[in-house]
Order: sequence, then C-alpha cells, then structure tokens
Amino acid sequence: MAGLRGKALVAYLVVCVFWGSTYLAIRVGVGVLPPFLFAGLRFLIAGLLLLTVVLALGDALPKRLVDWRTQAIVGVLLLAGGNAFVVWAEQYTASGIASIFVVTVALWMAFFDAIIPGGSGDLNWRVVTGLLLGFLGTALLVGASPAEILRADLRGPIALTCASASWSLGSVYSKRHRTETSPYVGAAIQMIA
Repeated sequence: MAGLRGKALVAYLVVCVFWGSTYLAIRVGVGVLPPFLFAGLRFLIAGLLLLTVVLALGDALPKRLVDWRTQAIVGVLLLAGGNAFVVWAEQYTASGIASIFVVTVALWMAFFDAIIPGGSGDLNWRVVTGLLLGFLGTALLVGASPAEILRADLRGPIALTCASASWSLGSVYSKRHRTETSPYVGAAIQMIA
C-alpha cells in the first residue's frame, strides 16, 4: 500500500511539472517557430516516437477502418483544434491567462455532454455552479485581474475559447465512439493525424 502511495505521488508530481510547464514551453516555442509549425512538429515527433515504441512492445495497429477514422477525428479535434490554437493564441496572450481559458474545457465538456444525444451529463444548476466556482478558483490562483483578462488582445481569448471547445468536443466524441485500439496506439494515431 505504501509503495502504491509513493508511486501515485511521483506520478502526480510528474503530471504537475510537465502539465504545469506546458504553457511556458509553448510561449518559448512560439518565439522560435511559427505556432502551427511548432505544434505540428511537436505532435508528429511525439506520435512517431510513441508509435515506434508501442509497436516494438507488441501492440498492433487498428484492424478496422472505423477505428482509424475515430482516432483521426479525435486527434484533429484534440490536437489540431484544441492544442494548436492554444499554441497560436499564446502569441497574443500571457501563459497564465491562457491557462484560465483552458480551464473552460470542463464547462464545454459538460455542455456538449448534455446537448449531444446519448450523453450522460445533466447540466443542472449544481453542475454549472461547481464549474463556475472552479473557473473562479483558477483565475484567483493565477492572480489575473478581470481588467487584465479583458485587456488581452482579443485574438488570443477567442482562439483559446475555440481551442477549449474543440478539445471538449473531441473528448465527448471519443467517449461516444469507442474503438478496439490500444490506448497507446490510439494516442499515437491522434498525434500523427
């Protein structure tokens, strides 16, 4: 039990460091390369590396065309729509402000899950209140004032809102369109798509 807790703590810390530094890394990356080229190369390289490793370890490519299609659609929504627009937006928005807009993924996900047929979500006042409180908490942690958020170049916030909506739609689509693909192979295909 103690070993599991230690591993969970290490995993949590790794996620915090890598996920938390993502927006800063993007900010630096867009200073060196055009945003869409930076995002595309980042995921193409990661996808090819992951695919090489998982195939070498014995995972198989999808056998059904529908699985390829689903993984490609999810990849476009999550990474081209969700992530590439975050990368592009960081030319016009500070990384802390960008993280606030990305928190709206939870709001969008609850919204799409509630309005798209077959969803399990119930968009009631409790859910909306909880999501809004989470958004407010993130804004407070980042330390951005409402004036600072509103002062940002509108291209950034608009792109970040579209990115969050795209990521959420991709997540809901993935949930509704299960595949027989290994999660690792699926992630590699999504990154390459």
